[in-house]
Amino acid sequence: MPNRRTQSPPAGPVGTAAAGLLLCLMLAGCSFGWPFVRRDAGQQFEPLPPAVDKAQLVERLNLNASRIIAWRCNDATITAKGVPARLTATIAVESPQRFRLVASSITGNEADFGSNDDRFWFWMRRGEPRQVFTVSHEDFRRLGPRLQIPFQPDWLMEVLGVSPIDANEYQLAHDDPQRRFARLTAERLMPDGRAVRRSIVVDTQRGGVIVEHSLYDDGGRLLAKASLLEHRMEPAGVTMPHQVRLEWPPAGLELTLSLGPIEINPLHLHERMWEVPAIPDSPTVDLGAMYDRRHAVQPAGFGR
Repeated sequence: MPNRRTQSPPAGPVGTAAAGLLLCLMLAGCSFGWPFVRRDAGQQFEPLPPAVDKAQLVERLNLNASRIIAWRCNDATITAKGVPARLTATIAVESPQRFRLVASSITGNEADFGSNDDRFWFWMRRGEPRQVFTVSHEDFRRLGPRLQIPFQPDWLMEVLGVSPIDANEYQLAHDDPQRRFARLTAERLMPDGRAVRRSIVVDTQRGGVIVEHSLYDDGGRLLAKASLLEHRMEPAGVTMPHQVRLEWPPAGLELTLSLGPIEINPLHLHERMWEVPAIPDSPTVDLGAMYDRRHAVQPAGFGR
């Protein structure tokens, strides 16, 4: 497989888009970026040296991203805070920005989230209105702050594990006297100019697996957090988390994604998997075009 490398929240379908995209991106994003490749799958985790420096740590993390082009899990479950039902799901991810998540209940498909080279989409069977909402990557970057999405796409790509970490951006610190956990932090600017702090926590005693991604605003308020648990060695010799706990404090959203067997670099991910789905009785709506129509500048004297 080739390596592809201050405004009030909007109302109506555009506001729904913000919540849907938030769910869509995080479900996909927080399950791809934390594998650790060992030299021998039969060995235990090889600890990093206590005095590991920033360059060595970032090199180890970037090695992870270079080893996985795609993965697929056909046996996943999703639970959400305050929602008693548990959904089953199938998930596929391919770098740099392709993913597909289809969630189902005993009555059929409940949600379809995805991204291809050009755009994101999401559909919810119980959504009102029932439509397939899409937004191009270009419009997402342009309109993200207006849709109240509390992170930037570049950050998401790092969480997905498909973008290398630039050691020059980050500072290294150790969070405990035993120096087990190392924290990489970087200051970033959101598209609307707001300052944010990006944080990555690494367990050095388990060979450099990432156990947390988080994002804070300039006042120290937590915007988003992914806790990565139950790392296991896959047959391909890659370690991945099999439970991901996601928190969005500003949105009051908490999700847990549990993964069964994971196929690393599958050979048969058909191109149709990355197409915006055509779902009966659910027309497709381009949110970028809708936003532009609603906020178009009217000519002088319009409406007189």
